[in-house]
Amino acid sequence: MKETKPEIHEGKIVSVSETQITSTGVEGDDWQHTLAKDAKVTCDGKPSKLSELKVGTPVRVTTCSDDDSKASCVSAGKKQSIPYA
Repeated sequence: MKETKPEIHEGKIVSVSETQITSTGVEGDDWQHTLAKDAKVTCDGKPSKLSELKVGTPVRVTTCSDDDSKASCVSAGKKQSIPYA
């Protein structure tokens, strides 16, 4: 696979499972990402599991540099600097 620059998607959680997260971005775009094996997940700055995150929570998803459908970092909660949080 061609290596690309990681992207950051900011928005609110639409749905979440143990391995996947779907969020709606500021522009109204929906993003679905599968959690990478070594991904870090936090909520309000504390370690968390993806399945513990709640729908409607502000979120910042960073994609993997080698696959933009996978998330390397998911940071959720009120402490996010998201415009409409």
